[in-house]
Amino acid sequence: MKLAEELEERFFDILLRTINYAIEFSEERSYASLRFMDLFSSLLDLQPIILRETRRDEFYGRLREKLKSREVMESGEERSRFQREILEMFIDEWRRSLPKGP
Repeated sequence: MKLAEELEERFFDILLRTINYAIEFSEERSYASLRFMDLFSSLLDLQPIILRETRRDEFYGRLREKLKSREVMESGEERSRFQREILEMFIDEWRRSLPKGP
């Protein structure tokens, strides 16, 4: 695997883990879930700097658009639903990138 491909896969994995952590803490009475979402957003902002060209440019663009809608959410229930939607986007993208058999 080339260095650029490995970096792309690791970046994807870090974003995925971060959204999972946000979901894990979404039921807590602390701000941990919000903090993880802030971290997720900051990491996503770094994507064009770290990965100038990636096969997932469209996916990352859709994530950015989705995050713009997050700014108006108030309730924890809405936030949790939103986080799960993002997780589904990651799962779909991961499945799409799997090799297509022989």
